[in-house]
Amino acid sequence: MKKIKVVQVINTLGIGGAEKVVSSLAIGIKDRCDITVIVISKKFNSINRKKLTQNNIDIYYLNAKKFFSLKTHIKIYQILKSLRPDVIHTHLGGLSYIFLVAKILRIKTLIHTIHSPKECDDKRINFFHRFAFKLGVIPVVVSNNIKNQMQKKLGRFNFYTIYNGIETKKTKSRLAKNTEYILKNSFVFINVANLNQVKNHQLLIESFSRITKIKKNYFLLIIGDGVLKNEIKNQIDRLNIRKYCRIISNCQNPEKYLRISDCFILTSKSEGLPLSILEAMRERVPIIATNVGGIPEIIIDKKNGFLTPPNNVKSLAELMEKISTMSKNEIQEISGKGYQTMIEKFSLENMIKSYYKLYTK
Repeated sequence: MKKIKVVQVINTLGIGGAEKVVSSLAIGIKDRCDITVIVISKKFNSINRKKLTQNNIDIYYLNAKKFFSLKTHIKIYQILKSLRPDVIHTHLGGLSYIFLVAKILRIKTLIHTIHSPKECDDKRINFFHRFAFKLGVIPVVVSNNIKNQMQKKLGRFNFYTIYNGIETKKTKSRLAKNTEYILKNSFVFINVANLNQVKNHQLLIESFSRITKIKKNYFLLIIGDGVLKNEIKNQIDRLNIRKYCRIISNCQNPEKYLRISDCFILTSKSEGLPLSILEAMRERVPIIATNVGGIPEIIIDKKNGFLTPPNNVKSLAELMEKISTMSKNEIQEISGKGYQTMIEKFSLENMIKSYYKLYTK
């Protein structure tokens, strides 16, 4: 049977959630589809680029510096005319670059995945999405929460919900904590997220500061990089908790840090369907997360993790203290249920099957 040709388009191949989805989907579906990736920005080294290259998936870089560039659109035209794909699947800003050329070339199927409600905060983007969906672009969202928000903002289009998925490999054994900066008897909290306003590290650090006044055996690992790194460092210094915290940037594989951690925390103000929670579940690390976006579609409060209101320092600090005093059996029960949730609802195979069904619809 002849493979269908699929082109995925995304802004970058950095270390964000949407970029991981593109990489894992392309690799996972390559046996069923002839897959190519187009990247709007310039080439740079990342774990996602490395994985795609190792799997012999062609990547085209547009090196686009601005949207309204005749040179960029000519390059897109040449690439798509050469590839003649059956399906173009765009992510983040990819649709706005590809849409016009795809229509000129009469590409059969265009699909666009909205990964975060923040993608449609701009009225101009909303107008464009509404226009594109009316002209036949198939809209996909990664959570029912986003679906509800998009139907209010853009109209009652037939949005498909396809949950993000991760590889369901076997949980690896725990690693020892006695590193140069973490003592053996420490209770380690971990956060894996870009250092930006949406991820709300201010809430995390303030709450962590409160519980260090109760016990001194807590430690906080922050895995990530971003525009607020210096501001977050200053907050840590201001609260005098530097010896209890460590920021690790340029980390493209946080798995080893999850394996020395006792609790994963995500304090976002807004979310789509965060892969970081699923990755923590895979390592059987119990979760505390804010009750926003698609997170309640993963976490059932007090069943397979804990939900906390956004921007509530007292509530988060109390939950952090509570989970640190739970018995080993209680921790194993709740983290085991988290692992089962990941396996049953958020596997990479489930995501691949759903997208392939859409590609061949």
